[in-house]
Amino acid sequence: MEDLKPVYIVSLGPGEAGLISLIGGATLCRANAIFCPKTNTRSRSSVLLKELKIKKEAIRHYTLPMSKKREMAYEAYDKVFEEIVSLYSEGLCVAIVAEGDAGFYSSTSYLVGRLKKAGIPIKQIAGVPAFIAAAASIGLSIVEQEERLTVCPGKVDRELFSRIASGSEVAVVMKLSQCEEEVKHFISLEEGLVCHYFENVGADGEFYTCDKKDILAREFPYFSLMIIKGR
Repeated sequence: MEDLKPVYIVSLGPGEAGLISLIGGATLCRANAIFCPKTNTRSRSSVLLKELKIKKEAIRHYTLPMSKKREMAYEAYDKVFEEIVSLYSEGLCVAIVAEGDAGFYSSTSYLVGRLKKAGIPIKQIAGVPAFIAAAASIGLSIVEQEERLTVCPGKVDRELFSRIASGSEVAVVMKLSQCEEEVKHFISLEEGLVCHYFENVGADGEFYTCDKKDILAREFPYFSLMIIKGR
């Protein structure tokens, strides 16, 4: 199996073309087929590929339904998987792109699992997760000394916010739109919190605030996250 070339899983980073690795960019430049996800309205990945000047004829879009019910998404992945296997068997260089880092809450994990089961080797190219880029954009040290970090994918509870306020833990809350009501409730109750709120990190419409009033008044879009620390 070591003699076989892999299917490449290329991490694009959070939204800024300059944050993609040199290895990732070079891989995309030589790929014959690049599978790029999109929703019904937009594709951030497509924008990045355009900025990287990747040849249009190599890009193959697939629509990924945005829903907590994963059945429709799995159907989309199954079709992509079949197409990847077909192209790979022809000897073509195939890549799949992922926003952020492909190993961090990435939608590509299902495809990776299917490819491995089919005996097709993969090579995953690391990227910058959105919360790392967000912190860097304001010069924030996410964790220091003995602090622990918890990353929450759209689900929070009161105990988490109590631990943060105590100064023993820092939290990154991803997928804020899925837990907007709970997050606003807890941060309004707990005074000992510093909340760093970000939207569209590294992309058009990028926004940041640490003002709780502004955060509570804002509707959380899909591409939003929060880094929460104790005072």
